[in-house]
Amino acid sequence: MEGLPPNLTAFFVGRLAGHARVTGLTGRLVRTFRVEFFGEWSIGEDALYLDQSAHFDNGKTVHRHWAVQFEGDRLAGHDSKGEGRVQGRIVSNRVRLIFYRPIGVAAEVAPNRLVLEFREDNDGYLIMDGRAVFLGLTVRRTLGRLSRE
Repeated sequence: MEGLPPNLTAFFVGRLAGHARVTGLTGRLVRTFRVEFFGEWSIGEDALYLDQSAHFDNGKTVHRHWAVQFEGDRLAGHDSKGEGRVQGRIVSNRVRLIFYRPIGVAAEVAPNRLVLEFREDNDGYLIMDGRAVFLGLTVRRTLGRLSRE
């Protein structure tokens, strides 16, 4: 955890949960979902192991397990299935994560790059602000609010 600003060291440690909404290019609601994270630091490896679950309004549920390592203000990792990777950077009071997914992993046509920024608001909630990028264009926006459980 060396190199992380003190207020960010606990961002993903423990259990976080909340609701999010996804909008399209025009701002129209596309879907909603409940997201849950559970993170813990590995002693001696300086790695964050993060379990992620997303429960969508259409009944679909996605589970991922991420292993993320930090080096200074940068981070990199992958999911346990080898289907995705994440890179990120700690900038000021937020964490910016970029998730990459190989084309063809999802059954539906979906962007292969998702940029999420996490920051803590004044009330102690973690704000998730994201955009799905396809061919360099933002095609969807995600906004969520998570709390510690």
